[in-house]
Amino acid sequence: FRMNFPEIVDIALPAEGVFHNLVCVSIRKTYPMQAYKIMHGL
Repeated sequence: FRMNFPEIVDIALPAEGVFHNLVCVSIRKTYPMQAYKIMHGL
């Protein structure tokens, strides 16, 4: 993921949320609407 999105700092896939498509992503935010770009890109 970091090759496509260098602003991603960390990704966590908790075992309890795998079947519910739960992903916790930490990003280095530098511009508005960046979280939406990451969310739609994953």
